[in-house]
Amino acid sequence: MQFDRHGNRIRRQAAALLDSEHARYAVDEVAVRYGTCAQPSNVQADGGACPVRFRCAGCDHFRTDVSHLPDRSVQARFQALLEQLSESAEEDSK
Repeated sequence: MQFDRHGNRIRRQAAALLDSEHARYAVDEVAVRYGTCAQPSNVQADGGACPVRFRCAGCDHFRTDVSHLPDRSVQARFQALLEQLSESAEEDSK
């Protein structure tokens, strides 16, 4: 699942694509933080020649996806650890 900077979903029929088509899409993009970049000069330089200095969210060549989001179980564990930390801090202050 990928989205452009306007929140529009990209490649809605991705499940119907053949493996070779997935590989073809991957050749035309490079991984960047929180998604992929399809800017031609940046792809050619393997991610080292961004003309807008890595301000991806405002670029039309940027596509975000959900792969960078943490798993819900990780979020739940993190929340439990934060609660334990706050409880122990309250006990220490007494």
